[in-house]
Amino acid sequence: MKKILLAVLALVLVWSAASYFYMSKNVWLSTVEANPDYICKKAVVDSPCEVETCDAWKTDGTRNCNWKKTTEVSYYLIRTECEAWYTKVSNWWNVWWASGRQAWNYVSWTQSCTVVEIDNVPPVWDISE
Repeated sequence: MKKILLAVLALVLVWSAASYFYMSKNVWLSTVEANPDYICKKAVVDSPCEVETCDAWKTDGTRNCNWKKTTEVSYYLIRTECEAWYTKVSNWWNVWWASGRQAWNYVSWTQSCTVVEIDNVPPVWDISE
């Protein structure tokens, strides 16, 4: 009787394991699109150039400075439409927060500006001995 019980138990375990692996390999999960999250972007026009770094002054009174200006801003949005002048660019499907705008605008694209600065104020030296 013990041999029959152990054989039945072994068959049940094998059947359970096989069923589990079969079902886990044949279940198709797709992304739910009922509550999409977006990144909304907007082009920025006439943004001023802001200095990032400058080289050392040269002997001819000039130096090169690397500047950048914002050309696009974005923000995170959940389950609603983008605000006026903004375009939806990405779906994220992350439904952990409340609906609507999730953050302030952040800079999502910049353009570099290179400026050559000229020092037109003559240096002052004390040449007395």
